[in-house]
Amino acid sequence: MKKVAIFGFHGVKDCGKTTLMSRVITRLTEKGYRVAAVKHTRGSYTVHRVGTDTHRHWEAGAGLVVLTSPLETSLVLGKELELEVLLELVSHMGNFDMVLLEGYKGEAVRGVDVAGRDDWNLEEVVSEIEDEMETVRVLNRLPLLDCGKCGYPSCIELAAVGDPADCTSANAVKLRVNGQPVELSQFPEDMIRNVLLAMVGSLKGVEKVDHLVIEFSTGDGPWK
Repeated sequence: MKKVAIFGFHGVKDCGKTTLMSRVITRLTEKGYRVAAVKHTRGSYTVHRVGTDTHRHWEAGAGLVVLTSPLETSLVLGKELELEVLLELVSHMGNFDMVLLEGYKGEAVRGVDVAGRDDWNLEEVVSEIEDEMETVRVLNRLPLLDCGKCGYPSCIELAAVGDPADCTSANAVKLRVNGQPVELSQFPEDMIRNVLLAMVGSLKGVEKVDHLVIEFSTGDGPWK
C-alpha cells in the first residue's frame, strides 16, 4: 500500500491546535495539495444529533451508520480505531498527499506541540510538512528492504536524507512470462513488489526478505 505523509498538531486543550491546523490546511490546499484531516478527542463527544434518522438507526443498535448525499458521506462506527487502521481507511477514500492529525499526542508522528506558543510562522510549518511529503514520496519509490546496501540503516533514513538513486535494490522486480522478459513501468512494478513483500513477510518463519524468487505454472505448460 502506498504510504501517505502524516503530520500532527498536539497540545493541551484550547491551546490553538485547531486554529493553526486550519490555517495550514488552507495554505496547503491553496498550493494544490490534497489534504485529509483527523481529529482525536479523549472526551465522549459524538456527532450524532438526537432525533435524526441516523440517530434512530444508532439507537436501534446499528454498529455502523452511514449517511450519504450529493454533498457528502459520513460514517459513524461504534468504537475507537487505532491510528494505523484510520490511516489505512483514509488511503482508500482518496488520493491524499497529506493526513493532518489533531490531538494525537504520544503517537510516533512528526509534528508540532502547539501549547505555549501563538507566534507560529505559517510558512515554516507548511515547509516542514512539505519536507515530510517529499520524504514519503521518495520512500514510496524504495523497495523497503532495509538491506543497508546504500549505506543507510533503513529505507526511511535514505528517504529522509538521500537520493532514491542511491538505492541499489530499487527497480529489482524482474518478470518473465513463458521464459520471456516483460518490461514493467513504475506502477505495476511497485504493485507487484509491495504485494509480494507484504504476503511473504507475513508468513511464519520469514523475518526479512532480501531476495525473492517465485515460480508459477498455470498447469498448461512447464515451469518458467
